[in-house]
Amino acid sequence: MLLEITLNAPAGADYDARDLGFLLHKNPANVHVRDAAVGKAYVFFTEAGPERTTAALHLELDPVALVRGRGKGSEGLLDQYVNDRPHTANSFLAVAMTRSLGQTIAGKSKERQDLADTALPIELRLAPVAASGGMDVVEELFAPLGYRIDAAPLAGDEEFQAAWRQVKLDNKQCLAKHIETETGLQLSTNMLFDVQVKRIHEYKRQL
Repeated sequence: MLLEITLNAPAGADYDARDLGFLLHKNPANVHVRDAAVGKAYVFFTEAGPERTTAALHLELDPVALVRGRGKGSEGLLDQYVNDRPHTANSFLAVAMTRSLGQTIAGKSKERQDLADTALPIELRLAPVAASGGMDVVEELFAPLGYRIDAAPLAGDEEFQAAWRQVKLDNKQCLAKHIETETGLQLSTNMLFDVQVKRIHEYKRQL
């Protein structure tokens, strides 16, 4: 689950795009981590230049935390752990934004309040977003607020799907090569890989 925030500084602007760090209360040189109830929120900068600076908020959901405390009437175990919630923008991302960027949302900046009070060419990118009503619903929600919307459907995009499949294949090849190097076992990338990782909770690390 990813949100990208980009500040552009056109020619003649009286600010530097790297001032985005002051607006977000984040040092571009560091990775900032916050607990987000059902996982961890990471804020880091993917680019930092005088004309264009981009910060990313990545929310990593904990599938165990998502189902902890559910009663017997909840869905089956497979549905609890395998679903689209960790991957599509939803209310969990809104919680992460509040915890990681609360001062920014409130319009406060200790070092550059003048910039926080100024209309700026900021771009927000969410990928992916589940919209059952399609592009029209997105436009109806955000266009009246002054946002310019640029959305592209991915569900039926063959080029996107081909690129996605290639990424999966590349990762399988990397894993198969590692397994062969470590164990001598050769695996075909045409096989379905079922990888299970035992989680070690932080409070048990002393064991």
